[in-house]
Amino acid sequence: NVPNIDAWKTTFWQGMGILFLFFASAHGLHGLLNVEEDYLANAKVRQVLRILVTLIWIAMNVIGIYVILNS
Repeated sequence: NVPNIDAWKTTFWQGMGILFLFFASAHGLHGLLNVEEDYLANAKVRQVLRILVTLIWIAMNVIGIYVILNS
């Protein structure tokens, strides 16, 4: 019993979904990195975690864009 979502598949709403995805995920990433900098004293560990979190953010955004464009 899936409702009809054809009205939400327009280019405008897909673009808005992608923008929301980027802004929301960047907001979450920024908060996570702030917590990381507050609690980790070792600069090398912070740098490694920053790179790891950024790679995860990129991967999740790619997956999110794929879902938005193909659903």
